Amino acid sequence: MNAEFYAYPWDLSDEGVDTAGAVLADATGPGGGVLLALSYHVSTYFAPHNPVRKLYYGEEGAVYFATEESLYANTSMRPLISEVVTGSDYMMNLVQGLQRHDLSFSAWAVYYYNHHLPQAFPDVAKRDCFGQPCLAQVCPAAPEARQYAVALTRDMLRQGPAAIQLESLSYLPFRYGFRNPKILVDIAPYHEFLMGLCFCPHCLAAADRAGLDGKALRPAVAMYLDRELRTDPSAEIMNTEISEQIEGAFDGRLAAFLNVRLETASSLFEQVAGVIHDAGAQVSFFGSLDPLTTGLDKERILRSIDAVYTRIPGTCEQTSQQVSAQRQSLPGVRLHSIAAPGTSMQETRDRIAAQAAAGVDGFAFYTYGLLRQTQIDWIGASRDVWG
Repeated sequence: MNAEFYAYPWDLSDEGVDTAGAVLADATGPGGGVLLALSYHVSTYFAPHNPVRKLYYGEEGAVYFATEESLYANTSMRPLISEVVTGSDYMMNLVQGLQRHDLSFSAWAVYYYNHHLPQAFPDVAKRDCFGQPCLAQVCPAAPEARQYAVALTRDMLRQGPAAIQLESLSYLPFRYGFRNPKILVDIAPYHEFLMGLCFCPHCLAAADRAGLDGKALRPAVAMYLDRELRTDPSAEIMNTEISEQIEGAFDGRLAAFLNVRLETASSLFEQVAGVIHDAGAQVSFFGSLDPLTTGLDKERILRSIDAVYTRIPGTCEQTSQQVSAQRQSLPGVRLHSIAAPGTSMQETRDRIAAQAAAGVDGFAFYTYGLLRQTQIDWIGASRDVWG
């Protein structure tokens, strides 16, 4: 059992990687590590112990290292290099600083939740049944986007991570990436699900190759939603499981369309995981494994994953049951808890101890730059639990 911290590169470089590395090594103890964001989505960050900035207004979706242009020869897409990257050796300096403190380095990689890429490269944006592009999500069916994911992965492997954590390498649900949303009416879960499906030309072409007329399904879904979204949803549709409503919908064409999505997203995930394994690194995963919203075939992609990082909900008393349930749903992979400190040192220790006793394989504390030093100290005071 070991402990890691999620971390943002700017927090390490602003503080000084040796200063931050010493704090992280003390908190995690021997065998500790850092999950460092190499490709990340937009957010606004409050950084209480950052000596340079207390607020960091993140970019629209950027990478935090100097990229290798030749790796992107098969795609017109290029990542946005963050303004915090001060030179070609920016990331290597951070990695070497962590290694000086005997901290392992893993890459934390967000792929298709990105506001920059769909606007810079409109052909890869997810499009709803009305033809409207989603400016926060990239579609995994787009050939350019698939080549980009492979190229980005190879680029991140150049930084020397022991593992890459894959996040949002899939389809994403309707509201994923909304900023300050203005939604004043109830939307039935089934209707949200339909709104979250991608009907871009690439998804329709994949459907056609599978023998399904995707071009006819798109307007049928649009006509249905245009009618239904104008009125308040009934209690029945609000309370009926989405899976039940899919059965037979649109003369069975919706279920067939979803099967095409399963192949699209799962095959890409397997390809990227294969690139990582071929390089001698491990694959970890964070996110939803719901096949309806992500297009990921859970049983299939778990064969490509070494570890799943997940939050363990519930009280200390419920922890054993929660971990057992997670184990049953995630066979054959290591289970790491994404943990946060409690409101006191004792509560923090109790949470960690309960999860360790329940049998998690490790801890990943979220997130170094967003915590106060006091909270980091509470975690460090508990390191004998996993050490």
